[in-house]
Amino acid sequence: MLIQLVYCSKARHEITPQQTQDILSVSRKNNEAANITGCLCNNEQYFVQLLEGNYREVNDMYNTITGDDRHQKVTLLTYHSTKTRLFPNWSMEHISDDQYINDLLRKYVDNGSLLEIELFGQACIAYLKNSTR
Repeated sequence: MLIQLVYCSKARHEITPQQTQDILSVSRKNNEAANITGCLCNNEQYFVQLLEGNYREVNDMYNTITGDDRHQKVTLLTYHSTKTRLFPNWSMEHISDDQYINDLLRKYVDNGSLLEIELFGQACIAYLKNSTR
């Protein structure tokens, strides 16, 4: 079964551009091996990531992320089955410090807590569909 998962997390420490590149390098290698595709959006404070693939591999990857000490307040935004991938050709696409993502975070995050989680997840998916075409 093909699953699509979107989560948001707050970085425990400010993320530098070099750390982001290191994360992407490892993620792309691991995702390719597990046949996971997706997109990572981040700024220096927050991660928003969409993962898609077989449910077992996606679940395992999400569990790894929740145990990663670079993240805090990991929040599952959406989790559902899908017939097609949004990112079939990308082991991990990257959108960095995008103004729209920053605007979404300001709209849906208050004092480090997510508000209207479902709407935030839907807004992220809609944005990712349009921004990578």
